[in-house]
Amino acid sequence: MPRRDSLTIDRSTQPRSRGGANRDRLLEVAARLFHAKGYSATSIRDLARALGLETASLYHYMDSKESLLYEIARRCQERMLEAVEAVVRSPRPALDKLRDFVRVHVTWMIQDRDAYAVLLSEMKALSGRRRQALVRLRDTYEERLMRILEEGQQQGVVRTDVPVRYLRLALLNLLNWTLYWYRPDGPLGPEELAELLTSVFLDGVRPREGSSHPTAQRG
Repeated sequence: MPRRDSLTIDRSTQPRSRGGANRDRLLEVAARLFHAKGYSATSIRDLARALGLETASLYHYMDSKESLLYEIARRCQERMLEAVEAVVRSPRPALDKLRDFVRVHVTWMIQDRDAYAVLLSEMKALSGRRRQALVRLRDTYEERLMRILEEGQQQGVVRTDVPVRYLRLALLNLLNWTLYWYRPDGPLGPEELAELLTSVFLDGVRPREGSSHPTAQRG
């Protein structure tokens, strides 16, 4: 996968901005409905009803349902990409940067839960240039993770017998599926969750040398 030090967003794929805070509220509600019901099953009437608007009034704030989906997914991916850029540029050792990457990913994923779920599951519903624009953003984000993993290999702290591509896939799979079982009212906060996932990825599930063997826990 080619490296990109900067990313130019194709602004022609973005809908016209309308309504400021009202549009932000529309995107928030749309993300929640798309996550709960699915993009295809959510109608314009559903959106209007959730916002307390007439269906015709909704078009003052949007071009189409697909434009909402695209903007939800694009904003979410851009925020995450911006957040990890500082991690990648940091002079810290690779393992610290990997922990920071996981923390940033988990924090944003939980904070922007509806939008991130929509990004993961509904990108296939986009057509043409919009889908291509999101694929470029996703690839850039994943390339940043690959840089950190490659630095880890060069520093001798990440195994080299597994290609970086598969390490990337394994970590992102571990992180992203957390979205479907994590509960904010559960025993783990975002920081604890990030530390847990980092430990499982780096150390695996085998007991650490010299550790005791307490009774197994079911959670």
